Amino acid sequence: MRNIDTSNRRNILVTITDAGRVRAEAELRKMKDRITQVFTDMGEDDTAEFIRLSKKFAGLLQKHLPCE
Repeated sequence: MRNIDTSNRRNILVTITDAGRVRAEAELRKMKDRITQVFTDMGEDDTAEFIRLSKKFAGLLQKHLPCE
């Protein structure tokens, strides 16, 4: 839904509708189900290794990001 911002008419305020919220929640559930299935197919050992490497990657990426 779109509304004009009453404090600044140049801005448009966008809000999600109830139908949009229901659809987004359904899509999120489907995505979670797919990810769960992938990790199930990978097995416990490979999933643990994936998580370990993902944490390592995230830490190194953070280390090498420019300070602002």
